[in-house]
Amino acid sequence: MNTPKTLCLVTCCCLFTLIASSQKLEPNWYIPDATVNVIEQFGDSLFLGGNFTMLGPTNTGYGMAVDINTGKIQPNWPCPNAAVSAAIPDGNGGYIIGGTFSRIGDVARNGLAWINADGTLKDWNPNANGAVEKLCSDGSTLLAGGSFTSIGGQARKYLAAFNLSTGELKSWTMDCSSTVKCLASNGGIFYVGGAFTTIGSVTRNRLAAINGSTGAITTWNPNVDNVVNTMAVSGTTLYIGGNFTTVGSASRTRIAQINLSGGLATSWNPGADKTVDAMTTMSGILYVGGSFTQLSGTARSYLGAFTISTGALSTSWVPVSSGYVYSLTAASNIIYAAGPFSKINSQDAEYAAAINTNGTLRSWRPLPQYTVYCLGLSGSTVFIGGGFSMMNVIKQRGLAVLNVNTGAPLSWQPSCDGQVYAMTRENNTLYIGGSFTTIMAQSRQNFAALNTKTGLLQSLNPQPNAQVNRLLLKNGSLYMSGNFSTVGSQARKYLASINAATGTISSWSPNPDSQPEALAADANHLYIGGPFTTMAGKSQPRLAIFDNAGNLESWGPAINSGSVSCITINYNTVYIGGSFTTVGGAARTGLASFTAGTGAVSTWAPVLSGYPYTLAINGARLYAGGNLNAVNGVVRKGIASFDLASGLLNNWLAGITTGTVNALRFAGGKMFSGGNYFYAINNAGIRNNLTVYSGENISLPLTLHSFSARAMGQDAQLSWTTSQELNTSHFVIERSTNGKDFSAIGTVNTFNTAGNHNYQYTDKNAAGAGKKVYYRLKQVDIDDRSTLTSIVHASFNGIPASSTVSVYPNPVVNQAIIDISSPLSGVLTIQLLDNSGRILRLSTHGVSAGNTNLPLELTGLPKGSYLIQVTGNGLNSSARILKQ
Repeated sequence: MNTPKTLCLVTCCCLFTLIASSQKLEPNWYIPDATVNVIEQFGDSLFLGGNFTMLGPTNTGYGMAVDINTGKIQPNWPCPNAAVSAAIPDGNGGYIIGGTFSRIGDVARNGLAWINADGTLKDWNPNANGAVEKLCSDGSTLLAGGSFTSIGGQARKYLAAFNLSTGELKSWTMDCSSTVKCLASNGGIFYVGGAFTTIGSVTRNRLAAINGSTGAITTWNPNVDNVVNTMAVSGTTLYIGGNFTTVGSASRTRIAQINLSGGLATSWNPGADKTVDAMTTMSGILYVGGSFTQLSGTARSYLGAFTISTGALSTSWVPVSSGYVYSLTAASNIIYAAGPFSKINSQDAEYAAAINTNGTLRSWRPLPQYTVYCLGLSGSTVFIGGGFSMMNVIKQRGLAVLNVNTGAPLSWQPSCDGQVYAMTRENNTLYIGGSFTTIMAQSRQNFAALNTKTGLLQSLNPQPNAQVNRLLLKNGSLYMSGNFSTVGSQARKYLASINAATGTISSWSPNPDSQPEALAADANHLYIGGPFTTMAGKSQPRLAIFDNAGNLESWGPAINSGSVSCITINYNTVYIGGSFTTVGGAARTGLASFTAGTGAVSTWAPVLSGYPYTLAINGARLYAGGNLNAVNGVVRKGIASFDLASGLLNNWLAGITTGTVNALRFAGGKMFSGGNYFYAINNAGIRNNLTVYSGENISLPLTLHSFSARAMGQDAQLSWTTSQELNTSHFVIERSTNGKDFSAIGTVNTFNTAGNHNYQYTDKNAAGAGKKVYYRLKQVDIDDRSTLTSIVHASFNGIPASSTVSVYPNPVVNQAIIDISSPLSGVLTIQLLDNSGRILRLSTHGVSAGNTNLPLELTGLPKGSYLIQVTGNGLNSSARILKQ
């Protein structure tokens, strides 16, 4: 018997606007080491322009465990928020670290922390009030040295001991008169070196020994006349390095060997011409590093080695470092070195290197962004600590391209020898302006054009003679502003226009008296802002408006102070930002809006502390970025968000702590901010100069009110409704039979106008694809930016004989669909539970016989596994879902 096919309707209501008071951040993006001036996008490519020289993944600063063979960072490793100066293995694949940090990831840890092998933190929190610079363990006791005066909740000056099993502070009294610089352990004795002259109320000049069982200062007393920076035990002797010149009564210049039994210097006396800062031993060899250029009177560039049995300077291990060496460690016939060097043996080896026992450099390159202070070895990893903010960097000057979805650098990267300040694109051409002389290793003076698909440089070459700061495309013309006085062979002061295809310089030459800072356009006008006072031979302070014939309009509002630094347009409303205080005779501080065509200034009058440098509109929101501090007295650092309809300041916080935002861009369901700033929301995580905000709250350039799919015989009919379409191009309809793998089946052009718009699309013979067919829309704007909607489906399997529950997609990021098939109508209760059985979500729904789809929101929940329970109407079913 044939059952009638059910009319199954699933509706997705999705107002895509950024309305949250907090934000979700992309965790694994590559970020630049210096200023981002401009952001552009084409398809899956995100282009960055600025003053940077390299890129590296986020949250990889100050202290990272890397693979001992590849140098790649370990997954899920937490990021300290400040410098790491010491690291020792914990014996189980993890590390105990010390430094000046106050947090590890989002957890408070002042100066001292214990990280497990899997990247999780131990609960242990000694809370040092100053820097922890050196660590040493004998397996049962941990010694921490540095410049702190309180640790573990008790007064301890520069040196403290902990029980490793319990984590408790020991009662040992070992207060030092000055800082501790190095530690070692051997045979139940701890050795301490530094700048102190007393330890535990006992006179000990720069070097002392502590009983590892009692904490008592021993009688061992070598008496060193200046700071001891490093030490290494070998057999019955202790090697020390530093800036001293005598040990006891013996003259020893910066390096010495001391007997462990009596504390006297041995006869070994090689001498170093400058400070010795690092030591390690392996297989009968003592390896040393520092700022020296001579050892034993023989040239050695910051690295050297001695044969322990003879004391002779090694002639087989003579690597040449380009800079000082701060740390050494060794294992498996490999010596690891760290410091402010850039090369070893004239080969690239930035800040950290692995060197063979014959002195040759290994291919291991962890590529920290800046100086490394310490190294640790544990199993298959090397811990690298220092003052860097990124690890595994790539060198990329001024111009870079990332995957807009993953944040990873593309396999091809555009090369540039200077700085990029402006970008815009049309079709496959990216136009670039800045201060440079070559792009892609070819001569291009301050302007270039790239094919975004092939990466090849195009022939367009107008050659402005100085820096280009802004670019704008309008009706086939490319407008540029900057510090130039000629373009090609023609005089063009600060402002010019060329044919975007041919590069032919137009006759338009408005000749402002100062550099424009902002360019924008609507269908009928070109808007120019800046600190200028004249334009096209007329008095035109700070804002100039031209019609499409190149004539200066007279209806713009007068701006009599400061500058206009950014402009954006929403239909017939023009928004301007800058350092002005009046617009059209009305008091306006930093932001204002007026009507295009009349210049009538609106009543919107936010008062800014700081100046905006960039404006962007997304959905129903206006974003202003700059060196902002507050809006209407409410703190807003870097970026402020306003409701377009009401003009009110939104609750959304960007999380920027200090600095300036130069660029805002919306693409692929994300918001990108670029500039020269520091980001640390709740003091956790580090995102300098580029921040990527994502989630369901980032809008398309339209408002999608509904999207549904229904079975109509053998066909599937899709319907959706939109409003406020801005710079939109078309929808791509995508289909799937499993809810995961989608392919395009058609396109529908957008209206690209304000107002409400209804769309329909019929997928013929959709029933032939399966009993349940899934659909989603990819909305594409005129710049090829695209965003995916939620998933809906049409069912062709009629009224089911029994009840079933399934969930898709699974795994899920933010929103899942609960797919319920039931032979009866009724009321269902849906619960979302965590692994402890705690109810996180609870809702009831009326359902009809057949197939019903219900949305389940997981936004804000941690990653992990959750249980969904559906009960009622004769149904008691559960499904497990994984949130990514």
